[in-house]
Amino acid sequence: TVLPISSIPSLLIAASQGISFGEYFLSAGLISIGSVFLAIFLFQVVFRYRLAEVEFNEVDVLMQFNPWTFVKDRKMMLIASATFFGAIAGFIIIPAEIIKPDAIAVVGAALLFIVNRNNSRQILKEIDYSLLLYLLGVFIVTGGLQDAGLIDLIGSGLTSIGIGNVGLVFLLLFWIGAVASAFIDNIPITQIMIPIINILFGAPGTATAKIGGTGLALGTIWGDNLSPFGDTILPLAIARNNKIEIQPKDFARVGFGLTMMLYIIISIAVLVIFDPVIGLITCACAGITLVIVIIVRRRRTSMVSPAKS
Repeated sequence: TVLPISSIPSLLIAASQGISFGEYFLSAGLISIGSVFLAIFLFQVVFRYRLAEVEFNEVDVLMQFNPWTFVKDRKMMLIASATFFGAIAGFIIIPAEIIKPDAIAVVGAALLFIVNRNNSRQILKEIDYSLLLYLLGVFIVTGGLQDAGLIDLIGSGLTSIGIGNVGLVFLLLFWIGAVASAFIDNIPITQIMIPIINILFGAPGTATAKIGGTGLALGTIWGDNLSPFGDTILPLAIARNNKIEIQPKDFARVGFGLTMMLYIIISIAVLVIFDPVIGLITCACAGITLVIVIIVRRRRTSMVSPAKS
C-alpha cells in the first residue's frame, strides 16, 4: 500500500477516486511505512522469546557472485530501468487530469515492446492472460450488481446507520475491507466497495472520497494477513513447494495477532484525529486493558515458575 501501483486494489481505488500519486503516498503510503516499523517493534516484543539467532555462514559465498551474470541483455536492462523510472516520474509529475496514470503505463509498456521487438513472442507468452480475464469477470459482475441496485442498497443501508463523522466512516470501510479480504480475494471486494465510497463520501475526486478510498485500500490490502484463506494462499503454497510447511494455526497465531494489533492502533489514531474525545476515551480503555493483560500474564508466569522449581 505504499504506492498506488503496488497492487491491483490500490490501482483501482486511486484511479476511481482521482487520488494522485503524491496524495496516495502521503496518506496510505506514509501510514504503511510507519506500520512496517510498528509491526517490527510489536513482533520483537510479542515473539522475542521465539526468535532464534541465525548465522549467515554463506554470506561470503553470495558476495562472490557477480550480479551481471544474471543479466542476459545489459543494454535492454538499462532501457527497461530508464523506462520504469520514467513512468514513475510521470506518475508523480503529470496530474491525472491531464494524462491518466494508466495511459502513462501503457505508453511505457508499448515503448519497451517496440524496443525489444525481437523477443515480442516471448513477451506475449509471459502475459498473465488468466489475470486479465479474471479482472474482466470481476468488472462485469460488479457492473451487474450495480445495475441490479444491490450496491446502492448496501450503500443506503450503511448511510442509514447515521454516521456523520468522516473518521468513523473511514474506519467502517477500513474494517469491512479487512474482514472481507481475510476470506475473499481483495480485488472483487475492492471493486464492489468503490461505488459504496461515493455513496457514503460523495462524488469521486472530493477530499472526503479520497479519505474513504485510503481507508478501503488499507483495509482490503492488509486484511489478507488476518487469515490463511485470502490472498495469502499463494505465498503459503510457494512456501510449501519449497518444503517450508506453515500450518494455518501457526499463521493465524502470528498473522492474525500482529495484524489485529496494527488495525487497533491505526483505528485509535484515526479516532484521535477525527474525534479527539472518543479517540482519547478509546485510547484510555485500550491502555487499561493492556495493563490488565500484562499483569495477568506476569502473575501466571510467577505462579508457573515456583511450580517448576
